[in-house]
Amino acid sequence: MSFADVSAIDAHEGKKAMKQVNKVILAYLAGWGLTACGTGQSEDVNQSRIVQSYALSYGEQDALLKATASFHYENPFGTSLRLSGPSSVSFAGQLMNYENILDSARYTLKQQHHDLSFVPLSFRYVNNAGETFQVDAPLPEAFVLRSPSDGSWISRGQELTVRLEKPATGDSDDVQACLTGEAGPKGEAAHEECLYFGRRASVVFSREQLEAFALGSSVSLKLTSTRHPSQNNANIQVLTQRIARPLTLRIREF
Repeated sequence: MSFADVSAIDAHEGKKAMKQVNKVILAYLAGWGLTACGTGQSEDVNQSRIVQSYALSYGEQDALLKATASFHYENPFGTSLRLSGPSSVSFAGQLMNYENILDSARYTLKQQHHDLSFVPLSFRYVNNAGETFQVDAPLPEAFVLRSPSDGSWISRGQELTVRLEKPATGDSDDVQACLTGEAGPKGEAAHEECLYFGRRASVVFSREQLEAFALGSSVSLKLTSTRHPSQNNANIQVLTQRIARPLTLRIREF
């Protein structure tokens, strides 16, 4: 099998994976409070039918930890609930902040940590019946990028191999590599090409994918690892992400 064939397979698998992940993301967006069902009060519903949705992301570039929680009635697409009465939600021991987005409730918190060793990565939710839920949200493992290196020139006439020190090891972890070009002079959206590693330690961007970027331009290479920690409670869903420090690459012809 030629490199071109492998690249074509990678591109095809990437598109399939992108469609699957997009479906998951849409479901989580609904769980994070972006629904059109209006907002209710948690004290007005059966507590056992509240669906809890949690998201946690860590950006290595700014050392920023972002936590999000939302609550819905019966399913992730149901009525968004604002915690009322004695109910509360916290992350790492700190109460989360209430937000109302498009008439939907969610709770957010941002913390900056250059070292996560002693940060309890867990949410604590107390419902109106006094029940307490301690929900762990482990981040994907940190990964080491072997190639390319920051500031490298890459050729449009050759495939670009993005290689990790080792493949993702978590049962639900998946790493995505995205090349993002420069925005257009009139504010046009930047072109982007993405591939998924799966259980592999490398992915290959094809010549066809690289030709979509302008000669002499800069592209950003960003790697994101996503995890879906398993839960024993069907009413709890968790999504965590680790976003690596992006690299800047330059495009040349050969």
